[in-house]
Amino acid sequence: DESAWGSNFWVTLVDPQTENQFYACPATGQVSWDPPVGNFVLPPSTEGEWWELSDESRGGLSYYYQTKTGETVWERPQGFVIPLGIIQVS
Repeated sequence: DESAWGSNFWVTLVDPQTENQFYACPATGQVSWDPPVGNFVLPPSTEGEWWELSDESRGGLSYYYQTKTGETVWERPQGFVIPLGIIQVS
């Protein structure tokens, strides 16, 4: 649930295609190239992360993408999932 993420909680994301690192706040949709000051920032996982994204061609249906393996699934995987749907529309 995106409302459970506080506005002072950020994640470090690595674009799987470019390997560029950036920062995002799942609660607000804010994105930055620079680390946010005064906030908790979760580092990237060496195992990759599951991202929850939205497929607008299917009415905003959620799907899940694993950044290390490239796997995409429709059912929410077990464990930690970073909700990025709000960032897609920001």
